Amino acid sequence: MDKKYLARIAGYIALALCIVILLVQVGVQIAASMVRSIETLPVSEVSEDQCITTGGYLVRTEIPLVHATSGVLSPTVPDGTRVSIGDSVAEAYDNNHTQSEQLRQLSIAIHQKSLLEQAISQKGSYSTVSADREIARLKAEIDLLNSQGKTTGLAALSDSLQIMLYIRQLKSGNDLSKVKASIDAKIADLKQQVGGALSTVKSDRAGYYFSDCDGYENHLSVKDLDTASSADLRALLNRQVEPQVSASSAGKIVTDYKWAIVMEVSFNDAQNFSQGSNYQLMPEELGTEKITMTLQRSIMEYGSDTVILVFVCSEMPVGFQYTRYQRVSVVIGETEGYRLPISALRQLNGITGVYVLRGSVVEFREIVPVMMTDGAVLVEATAEPTGDYPVLSFYDTVIVRGKELYVGKIISQ
Repeated sequence: MDKKYLARIAGYIALALCIVILLVQVGVQIAASMVRSIETLPVSEVSEDQCITTGGYLVRTEIPLVHATSGVLSPTVPDGTRVSIGDSVAEAYDNNHTQSEQLRQLSIAIHQKSLLEQAISQKGSYSTVSADREIARLKAEIDLLNSQGKTTGLAALSDSLQIMLYIRQLKSGNDLSKVKASIDAKIADLKQQVGGALSTVKSDRAGYYFSDCDGYENHLSVKDLDTASSADLRALLNRQVEPQVSASSAGKIVTDYKWAIVMEVSFNDAQNFSQGSNYQLMPEELGTEKITMTLQRSIMEYGSDTVILVFVCSEMPVGFQYTRYQRVSVVIGETEGYRLPISALRQLNGITGVYVLRGSVVEFREIVPVMMTDGAVLVEATAEPTGDYPVLSFYDTVIVRGKELYVGKIISQ
């Protein structure tokens, strides 16, 4: 037999083997890439708050503070500071737009000084361990809001975190005297840059100072809530009452630590509440922070399909600005179930469910959604099947991301 022919045949066989090996390698790579394109999540049971969310109107006992000096006002104490009669609360500076940045920096420096002073006064309430735990909790809440693209509540959380970071340094033996001296020097320097104050605004009564006035300070106080009619409260909720803002306003003094939230809910939702009971409320401004408030009044008018609820509280959250109108969620219970990302949901033969990975085989599980929260869905853990597919169970592994999924597909491990 011709040696050249045999050599040629051997070459063909070698080439064929190389092609087979190459195809196997490509297949392995494709399979690996398919595995990497599949993301799974083990099913776990969680509890989610059941909430009723509606618009709220905040009520406090507030007295506007007036001044007669023209110019730009710069608070000398942060909002929420406890003041006595005669205490300085603000300073008036020349109305010069070129120094607006210095005034802004001055306000920030004064605020930082307040946070440090709060930390010094609160350090005895925490151990090193409890401070670390609170820092971790606040960071987690801030990260969650940032990941959701939300800004509501971030300012208050950031202030609380800064206070805890100061406390942690104090618990480690740092007296922070150099930090305080640095802030004091910055405040003095900025005051010098803006040319000194034209006048000083002093508190005319004892209470809590807030620099902003929205014109509703004289419309309703906490003591009025016992006798206010539903029509009066509804007019405020619907913004049918005109605010009265004075040009000479220098902020306001809140004379009582007790405050309230008024809201209007449907008659059906009102069945979840009992007058005199305590509830957890989450004002939008505080993000995920909850406040315990007591339902003081439940007002229903004949023929109306809504009910006015008045919640009162004696707790003053750190950094809370008490924005007059904001969304408020009230926790009415807890629901247990499986929390899944919305990306995992599928429709198959008219059934809502998810694909799961059982071994290396893709299967389908029916789910019964209960509520939607922040890009996820809570599904019943004890649901009964309504079709040909079993329901999702605790031991399933849900496929949260994957392409071209179908029942029976083999996923190489």
